[in-house]
Amino acid sequence: MIALLPDLYELIEEFNEKTVEKDVLSQKDKALVQLTLVLAQENSEDIKNSVIFCKQSGLSNEEIGHACALVLGHRYEKMRNLLQTNTSRPVEKKSTQTSCCQ
Repeated sequence: MIALLPDLYELIEEFNEKTVEKDVLSQKDKALVQLTLVLAQENSEDIKNSVIFCKQSGLSNEEIGHACALVLGHRYEKMRNLLQTNTSRPVEKKSTQTSCCQ
């Protein structure tokens, strides 16, 4: 796909580089954002690398743990909402008796 759209690929790369280089967020904040994104994606290698980046950026274990807890809390809320949506419809009980015995 990249070969089909080289101009788009270059624009995305340029955008990404400029975004990362901007000093709007501190290094610690960038590390936290990256950590929450990779936690949400559930890629273990990316999570490992992101935790290393967080530590190198000066985040404490408590701060990293809190970010993980926030992602887990969000997942719980999402799952709870899905379960409530799926169980809000009445469930029809099927009789185990044959029609002759009803």
